[in-house]
Amino acid sequence: GCPGLHTGHKGHIYPGDGFAWAFSRDLATAQKEMQTLKENDWLDYKTRAVFVYWTLYNPNVRMLTTCQCKIEFFPTGQAVPTYSIAPLQLNQWDIAGDVVVFVAECILILAVGLYLIYEMWEFRTYWVTTPEQCTVCQMKKIIDEGLDHACPCSECGRVFNQFRFPNCPSCLNEVPDAHHCWRGYFQDPWNYVDICNQAFFIGTFYCRLSVRITLASLDFNIGDEYLNFSGIGFTYSLGYWLSSVNCLLCFIKLFKYLDKVKALSVLVRTFSQAKGEILYFLIIFVVVYIGYAMAFHLAFGTEEWQYKDFTSSLITLFLMMMGDFDFPALLRANRYLGPTFFITYQLLITLILTNMFIAIISGAFGASKEAAANARENFLSSSLIIY
Repeated sequence: GCPGLHTGHKGHIYPGDGFAWAFSRDLATAQKEMQTLKENDWLDYKTRAVFVYWTLYNPNVRMLTTCQCKIEFFPTGQAVPTYSIAPLQLNQWDIAGDVVVFVAECILILAVGLYLIYEMWEFRTYWVTTPEQCTVCQMKKIIDEGLDHACPCSECGRVFNQFRFPNCPSCLNEVPDAHHCWRGYFQDPWNYVDICNQAFFIGTFYCRLSVRITLASLDFNIGDEYLNFSGIGFTYSLGYWLSSVNCLLCFIKLFKYLDKVKALSVLVRTFSQAKGEILYFLIIFVVVYIGYAMAFHLAFGTEEWQYKDFTSSLITLFLMMMGDFDFPALLRANRYLGPTFFITYQLLITLILTNMFIAIISGAFGASKEAAANARENFLSSSLIIY
């Protein structure tokens, strides 16, 4: 059998019940083994895929690289070669740089753990407030059921008509516009960013810890036997992929604090101002975009590889929208449908819908800029006044 997970170029998994052969590390012996396999028809017309694994190690940079080359044979006679390379950095505790990296990772884990505790505490502050104690929930209940226009204050509990008085008569607290119960936590969109960020951080730490434990438990003194590091290499690469999403989410989180500065809040509030119109625009855009992707696939999929399936057609049309297209190929495939689809697609997507999106952003930017100009003071001036 063939241990491991054997995935094709489109994501489908091959069963592990095939034949395996471990080549010798000596080049001459490996060539003789290859010739023997060829003479005995190790590959025949029933073969659907061949996977080749090998591992390289560079002691100068302590880099272990797992390589995989696969060739898939389809019933049509097509042979599709693909490859993957997964580097794996080996740590040595007698090197100062590795110790510094490990200490930095421990500090990051501690910081993420403390932030996770803070998020749980913040959610608890919302959870302990019942819907009966939430002013917004009670006001919504009054509107839905037509009850008496009086509900308790969220701070002091004073019952008053919050539709007539903007402040509580006792504590002068303003009537809130956000929930104080568990709904309030999910009402803030930045909390969704925090949840995703924490989840990806936990996934990253799990991958890195799993790789360290697996490498520490391996026995490298096995002679000429092949050690398959493909699973470890995938886990190591997965940790970096999750970390890349963490990096993006952390920079997105900066917009939450940039909103406190008047000069920068305009850019942040522009998207908040236009989110409703952008949603409706995206619905129209997706409908038109998917329609053209299916049309291009059906019209040119049998002759042009860029439109061989629906996914490839989506990617090709996106590149066409960015200005990368092959018009002569469309003309060769169909001299009538090619120019027709191309011109109408460029008119609808590139000219009309793109300019509509720019108009939506421009309108929201003007409204946000006007609102920022009417603000009394920004974050920096307030800090100076307090100081």
